[in-house]
Amino acid sequence: MNVGSQIMEAIRLHSPMKKHAAEAKAIELLKLVRLPSPETRISQYPHQLSGACGSASSSR
Repeated sequence: MNVGSQIMEAIRLHSPMKKHAAEAKAIELLKLVRLPSPETRISQYPHQLSGACGSASSSR
């Protein structure tokens, strides 16, 4: 399951939201944690984010 699907599943479990709205919220959350290119990252798998997460935290 890719990152977007995992986040959207959690969002939709806790609030009645259509898939498109949940995807927009997931992208917003990825932006909030300063993940680079959230629109692209949402379709990636967790193991593909390990390098991106390190660069996001080290840039603070």
